[in-house]
Amino acid sequence: MMTNAEFIETVKDTIKGQNYPPKYNVEEWAGKVFNCYAYALQLCIDFANPELLPGFIGIRPGFVSRGKENDYQYCKEKTIGYFKEDCDQLGLEVFPTTVDNPISENEYKIALYLDEGYDFHFARQDSSGIWSEKNGWNQGIRTLEERNITKKEDGYEFIGVFRVSKKAGWFFHLVFLFFFSFIWIHIMYKCLGRKLMNRRSRRKKNKSKIKEIILTNIENNIKEYLIVSIIFIIGIVIGVIFINNMSENHSMEISNYITSFTKDLKNNRNINSLLLLKDSIKKNLVLAIFLWFMGSTVIGISVVYITICFRGFCLGYTISSIIFSLGVR
Repeated sequence: MMTNAEFIETVKDTIKGQNYPPKYNVEEWAGKVFNCYAYALQLCIDFANPELLPGFIGIRPGFVSRGKENDYQYCKEKTIGYFKEDCDQLGLEVFPTTVDNPISENEYKIALYLDEGYDFHFARQDSSGIWSEKNGWNQGIRTLEERNITKKEDGYEFIGVFRVSKKAGWFFHLVFLFFFSFIWIHIMYKCLGRKLMNRRSRRKKNKSKIKEIILTNIENNIKEYLIVSIIFIIGIVIGVIFINNMSENHSMEISNYITSFTKDLKNNRNINSLLLLKDSIKKNLVLAIFLWFMGSTVIGISVVYITICFRGFCLGYTISSIIFSLGVR
């Protein structure tokens, strides 16, 4: 008989072998005892097997992250919080979304319902796009083709929809990003520097003065350009990490804002492109003058680096927010 810790490791191994998104397969779950929570998370395990488990274990939010004897209560805050904690322990990422929002190919959606103080319920969307569920321990799985996913009978309240995917491995991505940046900067320094030196030795009289000034400036300050590039990349990485670790309320606000904005665009909302262009040029011109002035002083150099890092953060934050809300298509 497994210990509780060994059982949790078995659960984690089960998650690793599953498909994302899941496929609706009645035969795969036949003969097993499980509930809606296990079905939604693809925990295809017989939870009533005495040889597998140290006594019957309650499969409810928090059973992975806090053990079967946890202080879970049938309330919205703890249900969502413990659900996310379990997913984190199982190597899954969870983000709030809506029923209609598109998702990437390696994700799927889970819907949460709650009968406050009494019970919870989870349903999932399979690879076919059809929703399915498991009601309780004794009933079989079924599809929800004819039911509005935002409604459930028997007094359950629809809480929301979450998109679930396997963790991307942020540490590996960061190491890869920094390694790639270092290689790219090294190659750029060698090749660009050599190219600029060749250009200087083969200058022609009819060459544009502006182009020559730009190339000469890059040649003379190539190390500074590379340092600024590294700082900008660091800012992008920080923005991506920030989105990945934001709070529930913050993530919902971002998702709702971007969703409503894209709907306005689809409804042919009138946007003054010329006004936006003028405003963008004005703001960037002010920023350029500010950076030029601060760069001309010794103390201002640090301000320039901080500003560049912040601009990178804004870019990483913006791109990650859009991917977070709309998925990758």
